[in-house]
Amino acid sequence: WDQLLEIGAKEPDTQLNEILKSIAVNECCTLVYTSGTVGPPKAVMLSHDNLTWDAFGIGERCQNLQPTRDRLVSFLPLSHVAAQVVDIYTTLSNAVTVYFAQPDALKGSLVETLKEVRPTRFLGVPRVWEKMYEKIMAVGASSGPLKKQIALWAKEKGLQYHLSRINGALSAGMYGLPIDLTTSEMLWFWYEGSSVGYKLAKSLVFSKIHESLGLDKCSTFVTAAAPLSPDIKKFFLSLDIPLELLITAGGENVAPVLIEQAIQAELLHVGYAVLIGDRRKFLSVLLTLKTKVSPETGEPLDELESEARKWVASLGSSATKLSEIVNSKDPAVHKAIEAGITRANKHAISNAQKVQKFAILPSDFSVYTGELGPTLKIKRNVVYEKYKDIIEDFYKE
Repeated sequence: WDQLLEIGAKEPDTQLNEILKSIAVNECCTLVYTSGTVGPPKAVMLSHDNLTWDAFGIGERCQNLQPTRDRLVSFLPLSHVAAQVVDIYTTLSNAVTVYFAQPDALKGSLVETLKEVRPTRFLGVPRVWEKMYEKIMAVGASSGPLKKQIALWAKEKGLQYHLSRINGALSAGMYGLPIDLTTSEMLWFWYEGSSVGYKLAKSLVFSKIHESLGLDKCSTFVTAAAPLSPDIKKFFLSLDIPLELLITAGGENVAPVLIEQAIQAELLHVGYAVLIGDRRKFLSVLLTLKTKVSPETGEPLDELESEARKWVASLGSSATKLSEIVNSKDPAVHKAIEAGITRANKHAISNAQKVQKFAILPSDFSVYTGELGPTLKIKRNVVYEKYKDIIEDFYKE
């Protein structure tokens, strides 16, 4: 770093100053690319004032960014707007330290980087939060009865506390304002909360979970770039990780995502759900089951993920591989999925929004095989093309 500063000190500022004088705030500063979820990625021109305003707005929203003290982990592609605005422009504007994760961060090494860096602010795309959710659920499922009971108690306290804060109360179980407190005492009361149960849960349970995720120093948790299931947001809220929404998804994804999330909430071992129905007589859905992935490439393997394998076994099936389920049209698995979709359909606001047919795909999705973009969003056009024969079979007369 000292050598870099020395090189800069030797260079005159004449050329830089001339360039700065020639730049207008509304001129294009950079090109960013869309994720390619509904077509080929498109280049978008962003101006200087667009980016500086975004950085300013995010800094204001995050509140009290501490120059040189706050730290972030950058792991999303910098060609996409979420990472570029947060990891480059916001950090430059506020002198925040950035640590760059390993190239295989989204294949499993991200948590190790988080535990090493212990960021104070963290931005994750929905799939990252979903993976954390799955890992926590798997650990919880293998815990003993006492630990499970303590975890349930702590989650109840955490959810009650944060929902009370969202609804305007100063703490869980409180009604009205403590008018006998001074202003400073009231602010402290609001910040710390008064629930003994919540504080105990924070000390006994939440602190350990946060530490295991590398988020024990984190004060701002953000989900961005696409919708996240309300159930998963509520789950993290119960673990004292209140997720904030920073960047919303495009409107074209909202309707299918809600139905897909309803199905995934009923079928926890489904990896991805892709709704089909545009200009069709009824809705159908393509489903993947969770499988193990290659640690080198991230390619999905044929062997079922351990929790999915346990679920399949609990249904009375002997299948341990996805191909066994698909090739035999395993009746036990198909019956369970059909029941899950029926439960999800009960939340539909009309018959037109109920899913009538489904298919289990022969492979889970991944960046390596092309169904997911760099930020782990589904590239729907790729899925539609890859499985067009299955889709057309849904609608044969």
